[in-house]
Amino acid sequence: MNDNAPVFDSHQYSVNISEAAPVGTALLTLSASDADTGVNARLSYRAEPHPAAPDDVALFHVDAERGLVLIRGALDREQAARLRYVLDIALLEWVSERTVSYFKPGLDGLDYTIVCIMTHDCS
Repeated sequence: MNDNAPVFDSHQYSVNISEAAPVGTALLTLSASDADTGVNARLSYRAEPHPAAPDDVALFHVDAERGLVLIRGALDREQAARLRYVLDIALLEWVSERTVSYFKPGLDGLDYTIVCIMTHDCS
């Protein structure tokens, strides 16, 4: 039965990282749960553009199955002219072996989380 919505363990994650961190560096692992059982308890994660910083999503990768957030592009403070990157993370809830329900961040009160990534200069 699929009668429970998925819930993030935290509504905001923050991480500090050096701007020199190489592409592929793991930043954090997201966590969510669903009280349903079987395939209906299976979740996937997806990064979405945050309204205040829609281009940030291109610099990071979220492993859909593990919730692991990785650097995908260079985090150059001088080039970006800022210290903070922001992502919205959406949940996809499996309703069968081939079908998922997409939970858009913030829509109709459905659960979502925000990831704030702060960079610091190494020089």
